[in-house]
Amino acid sequence: MQGDVEQTVFKSMPETAAALYAEGGAMRFFRGWSWRTSRMILAIFVMGQVKDAAAPLLFPAKFNKGRE
Repeated sequence: MQGDVEQTVFKSMPETAAALYAEGGAMRFFRGWSWRTSRMILAIFVMGQVKDAAAPLLFPAKFNKGRE
């Protein structure tokens, strides 16, 4: 769909749904779901790790209270 800028194959949402359903049935709508879900989970994990590593560098006063 993203590569069909001229709308030669996918002209509207109902036509797109009909074409996808004809191509692979109901499971065609969920193709790539596992990849996208895994990518989102990994992104959240990486953002959490970066947050934990960057917080003491960005806000040192909040992390040095117990050491003074």
